[in-house]
Formats: sequence, C-alpha cells, structure tokens
Amino acid sequence: CCCCCCCWCRCRCCCRCCCCCCCNLLFNLFFVVLLELFCAVAVVVVSCYNLHCNLIFCNHFLYCNMALENIEALNSMDASSFQKQVALLFEESPKLAALLYEKRPFVTHTQLIDIAEKVLEEQPEAERIEILSSHPRLGANRKVQKISEASLAEQSHGVVNEATYNTLDKLNQEYEAKFGFIFMEFVNGRPLNEIIPVLEQRLKNSRAEELATGIRAFIDVAKNRLSKASASL
Repeated sequence: CCCCCCCWCRCRCCCRCCCCCCCNLLFNLFFVVLLELFCAVAVVVVSCYNLHCNLIFCNHFLYCNMALENIEALNSMDASSFQKQVALLFEESPKLAALLYEKRPFVTHTQLIDIAEKVLEEQPEAERIEILSSHPRLGANRKVQKISEASLAEQSHGVVNEATYNTLDKLNQEYEAKFGFIFMEFVNGRPLNEIIPVLEQRLKNSRAEELATGIRAFIDVAKNRLSKASASL
C-alpha cells in the first residue's frame, strides 16, 4: 500500500510538472506570436510614414523643378512657347494663353497673374467656364483624365482610399450637373478627404457664387504654383 501511495504521489507530481511545462510552452509561444505581430504592425506603420514623407518630398521636388523661365525670356517667346509656360501656372488653356500673349510685356510673374485675373473678369461667362475647365477634377482618375504633374502633386497629400475617390467622383458629377462647370478649390496641402465636406457645402450655393469662387481658386492655385517655382527663377 505504501508503495502504491508513493507511486500515486509521484504520478501526480509528474502530471503537475507536465502541466507546468505545457503552460510555459504555450505562454512562450503566445509571447513569440504577439512579438511577431507587433513587429509586423510596426513595419506597416513605418512603411506608411515613409510613403507619406516620400509624397511630400516628391511634391516639393516637382514644384521646385517647374521649368518656369524668367520674365525677360517669357516676354520674348513665340506664342507656342509662351502657351507652354502659362500652362505651368494655369494648366493647358490656349484661350487664356492667347489673351495674355497680347498683354505682353510683363514686369514680373506676379503681374502676369494679376493681369490674368483682370482678363478673366472681362470675359463672357462661356469663356470663363472654358478657361476654368482647363483644370482637372479634384480626385480625377489619371487613366480617364489627363492630369499635369503640378495638379498631381497638389492632390497627393495624405493617403487616399478608394471610398474617397468614389465619393469625390459622385459629388463632382452632381456639382457639374447643377452648375455646368467643374468644382474648383485651392487645396493648399489638404488631403482630398477634407475637400469632401467643402464640396458638399458649396453645392448649396448659387451658380453665380460658385463661378466667382471657382475663378478665385483658379488664381490662388496659380499664385501658389508661382511661389513654389520662384526659388528656381
């Protein structure tokens, strides 16, 4: 009987030891898995941060490398070369470029933009809408609509998901159906998801208000592009 009791006690001790070992093994395994998961999440976060930094750097690089000529060279260009230069500030607008070409010479690039604003004010509504439409839609798909490098850089702030693009596309269509021209907004470094409530709010305005707001934004974008390109002049 004593032998049996001893054997039974030893078995219990062995079982307890086995359970402890199993628990330790499971705990260590869990800790390793948790550590690997944490490392994976950290890698994703760092990658996203690096992507965001790269986008900011690319935006700065694109702006600083705009091939905007000095004002003396601009004044002496032929009509075709002048149009390409104006497109760096106002996008591809043959109509606006032709109007500005007749206003030469300019003292500074800032004066050129100021004169462009006055020229736009003097144009009939149809011409103003045509010039305004030289800009791409905010959130436009590059496969569907041509987008200049400057516009692409201006719209590349933050990480934008598919839902944001879909919402912008829907709202842009609604805006254009209501007013008859594109939604124009000076993004000014904001991510596209922050433009959605702006667009929703502006849908409540009158057509005259929106055309005037769009033209102001058109000029503000040109001024901002000039400020980014000035370092290379």
